[in-house]
Amino acid sequence: MALHKPIDIPLPPTNNWVTKQRVENTVVIFADLSGFQQFAADYGDMTCMGVVEGLFEKFDEFARLHQLTPLKTNGDQYIAVGFSAHPKHILPSSFNTNIHQRASLKESLCRSVRDAVSAAFHFACKARDEVNSHPLLVSSSCYLRVGIATGSVIAGRSSRRFGNFDIWGATVNRAAMLEQFTAPNTIAMCDRSGSLLISPEHNRPLLHGNHLLLYPKYLKTKAEGILAHVC
Repeated sequence: MALHKPIDIPLPPTNNWVTKQRVENTVVIFADLSGFQQFAADYGDMTCMGVVEGLFEKFDEFARLHQLTPLKTNGDQYIAVGFSAHPKHILPSSFNTNIHQRASLKESLCRSVRDAVSAAFHFACKARDEVNSHPLLVSSSCYLRVGIATGSVIAGRSSRRFGNFDIWGATVNRAAMLEQFTAPNTIAMCDRSGSLLISPEHNRPLLHGNHLLLYPKYLKTKAEGILAHVC
């Protein structure tokens, strides 16, 4: 398993990740290659390693472009995370605002979370296009599948001797399940992630072109049915 240090992006103001903390409005991205076992059988371990390393280097570039943090890799699986620029806990409970200020802060927070989800979605689209443009992967019917979930996570450095920065919680599990159960060459987003990409003014997707949200559906998993937007 390869581990990445968080890149230099806007994080919650308390950057002491040694103490684990709950971080709201976090976007978690799981991506892996379906059909990878057949690809390995066709081309061998050394070729596979080179292809995956080159692919994940491109994923790192896409993550930096969209201000996401590459978290870790595990074989053909790639995990990244996006933190909201205005997480709730930056305001102490005693913060005194009037009703109009609170409404403005809430709107600012919503825009920030929407930006984080949009960044995750654009990252996933670029990653999928990168896989689809690779002749060896396509020749083995090896396609990307991505799960994106938005919610709170526990973030911090693992207390294990060789531990590193990591995230835990239901949002992480949801992204992993979406990745595992979506079809090859698709991006599955939890209902909250999908709804944040809908324009509240026009009730239509904010994203256009070849990357529209096509339809909501239930992905049946061993643990639960998750309402997901699949594209």
